[in-house]
Amino acid sequence: MATVSEYRKIPGGFDAVGGLEVAHSTSGVERLRSRQSKAAAPRSACSADERASGDAKANGAQFVEAEVRRLMIADGRTTGVELGDVSSSRQLIADVVILATGVWAQALLAREQQHQQQQHDHQIADGSPLPVVPVVPVGHPYLHGEPRPALGRKMPFVRWPEHHVYARDHGDRYGLGTYDHQPLECKLTNGTAIGDWVQGFDAPLTAATSLVPDEASKQLRAGVKFNGIFSMTPDNMPLAGAVQSIRGLYMAVAVWVTHAAGTAKFLTRVIDGIEGIDGDEAVRRALDPERFKGGDLATLEKASLEGYNEIYKTQETQL
Repeated sequence: MATVSEYRKIPGGFDAVGGLEVAHSTSGVERLRSRQSKAAAPRSACSADERASGDAKANGAQFVEAEVRRLMIADGRTTGVELGDVSSSRQLIADVVILATGVWAQALLAREQQHQQQQHDHQIADGSPLPVVPVVPVGHPYLHGEPRPALGRKMPFVRWPEHHVYARDHGDRYGLGTYDHQPLECKLTNGTAIGDWVQGFDAPLTAATSLVPDEASKQLRAGVKFNGIFSMTPDNMPLAGAVQSIRGLYMAVAVWVTHAAGTAKFLTRVIDGIEGIDGDEAVRRALDPERFKGGDLATLEKASLEGYNEIYKTQETQL
């Protein structure tokens, strides 16, 4: 709710188009009926009052376009970040650092770990290790249909749960994605969250386009396909809050756009030390960035990959 409230403040930033779920079998219909009977509005919702970047600048915030090479950590607390490339670098000193690097979070912490090892310091000065961040970048096939004139009415977001497919109207084209494939970890090699195309994605996309009307299917097949990479965690929940083992370090990792503003609202309360809001303590526990502490990283990463198929409760299929 907080995220929707925030997005409504942006002109043209949010359309309440509704959702439509389609069933193709008796069991699918029963599943939808069961979900409908259990549906209920949340007991409470937080208001959103985050400022847009323009407002932030007006209040003194500065935005810096640069690559973060590593976190700077000393004596058990964060001291800032190092920016730059192979030829030059500079440091930004800060008492509070928020790690909001999405699919790059694990790599950034790995750089700091490597830096510490090079200094023969395998742990932070107070004996606390760097946090385990089981965030796995996964590939996801998506289609942008060929451009077309805007429709005269808003189209709902459509899901086919039995087929693990969804579609949306982007205004000037259709979009379609599918989870009906084996989860695939994607290494980040080109500095973007767009991965190389995987031939094994072709068959699931072809099957997905057969679910929509012929004209829409034709437009989608004539469009552009790409491998969009996003973050997965072992429990499909973000890592958001204070990193207790490193003072001054906070996380907002594996946060999807669907709940980004609400997560930001929650994180500001954590940083400002605001307590006593209903439900916050349960949220803190559920999103604790160190809730996987002590777990085997390989096992956690495996669970993160398997969670990809849990988004639509699909069964794993081979690419």
